[in-house]
Order: sequence, then structure tokens, then C-alpha cells
Amino acid sequence: MLIGLTYNGEYRMVQDEFATAPAWDEQWVERLKRLETRAWDDRVRCYGDELRTDIQSSIRKRGLPLDWVPDIEQDTWTTAIQKINEFDWQSIDKFYHWLRVVALNRVRMLKRKQYDELFSMDAIEDNEASSGISLDNFLYSNG
Repeated sequence: MLIGLTYNGEYRMVQDEFATAPAWDEQWVERLKRLETRAWDDRVRCYGDELRTDIQSSIRKRGLPLDWVPDIEQDTWTTAIQKINEFDWQSIDKFYHWLRVVALNRVRMLKRKQYDELFSMDAIEDNEASSGISLDNFLYSNG
């Protein structure tokens, strides 16, 4: 059992909430690779808030809707579970960095998808057919 020191007006010993997880070393990565639910629950509890904050920051920076945060967060954890066997343990900091890269890649992908949909030639052509305004006419008039 791991015991930690906390400050709640005074210092006192308390049981660590991650006491059931092995030490922060290669063992916990092996538990993740074996897809142990408890190990993943501990990681989500440990990194969830910080990861959500980082995702929100990335989304704001790119002008994307904040209501995408839960989907990106879920996709990040799903991708992490799917790709955990590719993760090479070096340190606890490397694990969180790896999670952030997974999340950032997801944000970038959604930004590209949004951009592609905005400037999709198929969508422009579909709009031409429904509105009667051709791309050539639009470019000639506006450009």
C-alpha cells in the first residue's frame, strides 16, 4: 500500500488514491498493454483533467468548437488503448507527452477535415447545381 503526505491545513499521512497501481515504472505500462481495466482507470483518473485542459487549449487555438472536447478526449483514450503496444517506456513524463501527441493529432485531423469540407470541390459543384451559380462565374465576378 502506498502512503502519501497531504496538506489539509496540516500535514498528515493518507492512503494514495492510486495505491492499487504499481509504482510509476515499466510495470504499469505492462498492465496497460495487457489491457487491465484498473490500470486504464487509474491513468484516466490521473491524467483526465489535464488532458481535457490541453485539448480545450488546442481547440481554442485553432478556432474549433469547444463542444468537440468530449469526442476528442474519448478518441484520444481509445487510440491510446489501441496503440499502447507501440509505446516504449522511458519515463512517466513520456507517457503523458505521448497522450498529448495523440490528442493533438486528433485535433489537427478534425481541423483538416473541417477545412476540406469548407473548400471541397464536390460541395462547390453540388452548390452550383442547386443554386445555378457556377464556380467559374463566381471567380469571374469576385476575383
